[in-house]
Amino acid sequence: MRLHKTLGEFRDIVDSSEVLRYDVAGANTRLKARIDLRDASQLFVREVVLDGRRMKCACHWQDRTGRLLVRWDNAECWSAVRTAPHHKNEGEVQASGPPMP
Repeated sequence: MRLHKTLGEFRDIVDSSEVLRYDVAGANTRLKARIDLRDASQLFVREVVLDGRRMKCACHWQDRTGRLLVRWDNAECWSAVRTAPHHKNEGEVQASGPPMP
């Protein structure tokens, strides 16, 4: 799983992680995970792959009180952003690359 490799690369800032859901059916996968960072903030990751193609992905980073810091996703709702469907929200919607390469 690519997530474990990425977590290993950032072990100096990751306190713990939990895979909340991981389903595999052929070329289809669904992943939901929570990553607790050393500063007590949390990163929530969601990815859906259908027929080997990433369809939906999102990362939601919040501080220790639950306040949104940044959210990246590829929801189609922001088609006006030049990087659509990929975008991020830091109080306002901005152009962004995919949350996970």
